[in-house]
Amino acid sequence: MNIGYEVRSLADVIKLCALRPFKEFIKGQDELIESICIGLPMRSIIIEKTVKKWIVLSGLQRMQIITNFYYSGFMLKDLRIDKDLECQCFATLAPKIRERISNTPITCYFLGKTNKDIKPILIEMMEVWS
Repeated sequence: MNIGYEVRSLADVIKLCALRPFKEFIKGQDELIESICIGLPMRSIIIEKTVKKWIVLSGLQRMQIITNFYYSGFMLKDLRIDKDLECQCFATLAPKIRERISNTPITCYFLGKTNKDIKPILIEMMEVWS
């Protein structure tokens, strides 16, 4: 078994895992983007390297929300803290805020070859630690 970690930017993780936007609304998406815009830290994610690709095992919903915001242009609404971000999409945000989102650090735990029986236990333990 092999577990390693790196701190990467959100933009790097989206590219690494070849995440693509989808149109479905995800509950809490506006709150997550707002929290990144105001500088709150991101929870870690867990990624597994398979023979052909990287797979997000834990944190996929968070990464999908960020990918959707990057590429699909959904507008922020019903924000609690920074009302100036209301009705903004990634492209219309101030350059400083776009840069902050793209460069937000996130700790990525990488799982190498693991036994299928212990993978759920590892994921559960690592989520408690993060």
